[in-house]
Formats: sequence, structure tokens, C-alpha cells
Amino acid sequence: MISLMYLVLTAMLALNVDKSVVDAFALVDQGFMKTIENFNYKNQSVYNNFSSAAQENPEKVGQLNRTVLKIKEKTDSLYNYITHFKEMIVKKADGPDGKVDNIVNKEDLNYAEEIMMTKRNGELLKKAIENYRSFLLSNIDSSQTSLIASINKSLDTSNPPRVEGSSPTWESNKFQGYPLIAVITLMSKIQSDVRNSESDVINYFYTKIDASSFKFNNLKAQVIPKSNYVIQGDAYEAKVFISAIDTTAVPEIIVNGNKLPIIPGENAGLYKANASAEGTFVWKGVINYKSPSGQIVQYPFQQEYQVAKPSSTVSLTKMNILYAGLANPVSISVPGMSSRDITATMQNGRIERTGDGFMAYPEKVGVKAYITVSVTVDKVGETDGNH
Repeated sequence: MISLMYLVLTAMLALNVDKSVVDAFALVDQGFMKTIENFNYKNQSVYNNFSSAAQENPEKVGQLNRTVLKIKEKTDSLYNYITHFKEMIVKKADGPDGKVDNIVNKEDLNYAEEIMMTKRNGELLKKAIENYRSFLLSNIDSSQTSLIASINKSLDTSNPPRVEGSSPTWESNKFQGYPLIAVITLMSKIQSDVRNSESDVINYFYTKIDASSFKFNNLKAQVIPKSNYVIQGDAYEAKVFISAIDTTAVPEIIVNGNKLPIIPGENAGLYKANASAEGTFVWKGVINYKSPSGQIVQYPFQQEYQVAKPSSTVSLTKMNILYAGLANPVSISVPGMSSRDITATMQNGRIERTGDGFMAYPEKVGVKAYITVSVTVDKVGETDGNH
């Protein structure tokens, strides 16, 4: 809206409109400065967010933060360069104490043209804008066509169309034949366009922070023990952590060339192998996961497990023989199994669980009492052996 008002006022000046139009430029200039103030506030907020993100994750955000700080440096330099010319013009017109925000000789037609055209500072300013524009574009991916077009439009320094009898330049079109206040307002507009371009570019870079980040919508507490089998006197160890998954993105998990079935709702593969022989077995594979950018990222893994023959130990707690008609304490254990997963039956009598142990009740004297031990693995009963 402010830019449109500027164009209207410029057209009216070309028609030698009343002095009140000149005064109106001061209001438009104030509007541009307010817009610049808003850009400064919003841009600083983005820089602060970059700084915080870089401190939290320097490996991921550090380079992006360094890039946007370079953009800030280049932008401030060009902005201050324009301010320098504005101050030169005003002080030339109003004296050493002249202030850009309180211009006395608004209608002066000489000093702005002298400084920007006669002394060719307009050419220097044009070159500075072109260098800045090239710098911004060099940091933007070529696929960002809308952003590139916006920057080229905001920071356009091309010469205006040729008119009958003359070929105006960019600088003559901006600084020649206009009252001082109009030139100052135009330079404020250029500063506003510079801040606007800065805002577009640093926000573009800010979106890059999360562009390659995986998104997760489900968190779970995980406990992975070093072993579920602990020898008395040893220590139990376990890793406890939070795992995160995206239930909307299903990974591909391959082991030995075959895809694993995925557990619904967990995005975890289920691997099973028949323990048909003793020994140590190594298995490995890869998880293929699509990143937010669409690329497949591979996560290889390797694990090993041991297979041992089933065995159990049955011992009489108090005596080496069983007494018929009496309760005989019996200790039964199976390596790697909890006592609660152990069941036992007995020929020539009965055997009952008592807490973590068992109590045997033989019936006939002189007849062998066979104790059969079974364990439950994954809710499936397996007979271990007879004793």
C-alpha cells in the first residue's frame, strides 16, 4: 500500500502538483520506516531462533547459522550504505545538523541530484544493490523459483524503457529531477525492499532446519537388558531410553535378503530363527527408511545369539533319597529360565510348588520316583527332561 502511494505521488510530482504533495512524501517515508522497523523485529526473531538451534545442535544447524549471519552482515552493510547517502543529501541541504527524520528543505531540487548523479554515487549504489542481489541468489537453490523471482523484482536495477529522445538509466530514473523528500522516500523504499528480501531468504533457510529431520508421532519407553540370564553374584544391566517412531512411515527391514514382517502399530520387524543346533549365531541386515526429502537412508545392524542344549537340575534339599509319606523339599532349576516358568510332574507320587521351590510326596516304598521338568517359553510349553 505504501509503495502504491509512492508511485501515485511520483506521478503527481511529474505534473507539477501543489506543494502539499511534497509534504505527503514525508508521511510515506514515515510509513516505509515503520515497515522497516517491523522487518527488523521479525528478522531478529529468526536470527535468535537460529542461534538457539545452533547451540542445541551445532552439527546440524551450525553451517546454516553461519550462512544466515553472513546474510545479516551483507544486508546491514547495504542498508547502512543507503543511510549514508541519505544523510549526505540532507546535511548538504539543511547544514551539518540536518536530520533525515526532520528535513527542512523538502522541495530542494539540486542537492539530491548533485550527490547521486553529478558525483555518480547513484552508480555506486546500483552496483552495491546488484552485488547484494547476486549474493542472495547464490545461496538459494535453483528450484526455489518463486523466491528467486521475488528477489529479482524487489532488487531490480534494470534501466527503464526507452522514451522518445532519451534512454534513461536506473539512477537517473530514481534521483534526477525530483524534490529532495521524494529522493529520500525512494531510498527508504529501497531499504524496505532490502529488509524484505533479507526476511524471505533467512526464513527460507530456517525451513531447512527441519527439512531433513525425521518426524515422529509415537514415543515409547524401551528397556534392553544386557542379558535376561544373570548368575548369582553378577550384576544385571539394562539400557533404558525413549524410542520414537512415525506410524505413518513403514520401514523396510531386510535380513538375509528377506523382508521381515512388520508388527502393526510398532513399525518394528519380527525376526525368528529355529534354534536347531548348538553354538553362537550371527544375524545381520539393514533397515531402509525414507527421509523427509524422499531419499532412502540405510541403517545396517548386526546381532548374535547363543543356542545351548536344554538342561535342568533337580536336587533334594535335605536328603539324598525321597521318603514315602513325607514332604520332601526339592530344588529344580533350568539355566536362563525363571523359576515361575518351570513346572514339574512326578511318577509314583505327586510334586507341588511351594514358593520358589517344590515339595515331593512319594507313594510306594522302593519304587523309583521320576520327576519330569517342563518350562514355558513364549507361552509354549516345552518338556525339558526326566530326572
